[in-house]
Amino acid sequence: MGLNKYYTGKPCPYNHDSERYVIGCKCVTCAVNKAMERNRENRKRTNKANNKYYHRNKERIQKQRKEYRVHNPEKVKQQRKREYERNKTIILERHKEYYQRTKTERISKKRKYRKENPEAILASNQKWLANNPGKQQEYDNRRRARENNAIGDHTEEDIQWLLEKQKLMPSSPAAVGGQVQRLVSIKKL
Repeated sequence: MGLNKYYTGKPCPYNHDSERYVIGCKCVTCAVNKAMERNRENRKRTNKANNKYYHRNKERIQKQRKEYRVHNPEKVKQQRKREYERNKTIILERHKEYYQRTKTERISKKRKYRKENPEAILASNQKWLANNPGKQQEYDNRRRARENNAIGDHTEEDIQWLLEKQKLMPSSPAAVGGQVQRLVSIKKL
C-alpha cells in the first residue's frame, strides 16, 4: 500500500496515543518531540543546515509556498494574523525603526519624483479632486486653522453649541448647506 505510518490504538511508553512509523516502529509524537529537542540544542547547526537546504532548493521551495498561498488563502491569513499578534510589539518597533532610518531617503525620492514628473502629479491631483468633491475645501479649512494655531476639530454638538451661543441658526449666512463656513470667536460667556 505504500503507507509509512500505522495506528495500533495502544499508547507508547510515554503514553502518546498516536500513529507509529512503519520503519523503526517509533511513535510519531515522540519522534517530533525528539527532533524539536535536538533542534533546540543545536540551533546554530540546524539554522545553517536549513539555510543551506533552502539555497540549494530555493526555486522549488518558493514555488511550493506560492502554490500553498494560492490554494489556502484563509489559512495563510489566519497564520499571518496569529504571527502578528504574537510579535506585535517587535513588528511595530521594526516598522518604526525602518521608517526613521529611511526617512531622508523617502523624502529625497519623493522630491526627485515630483521634480521629474510634474504632469503626472498634476493629473493625479486633478483625478483625486474629481473623485473627492468637497475635500479640498475641508483641507483648506484645516490648513488655515493650523496657520492660525487653532487646535482640535469640532463635533456636531460643539458647532450646535457655538451657533446657539452666537445666536446663529443653520439658516443664517454663517451656515451654508448645513456646514459652518466661518464662526466668529466668542468673547466671555
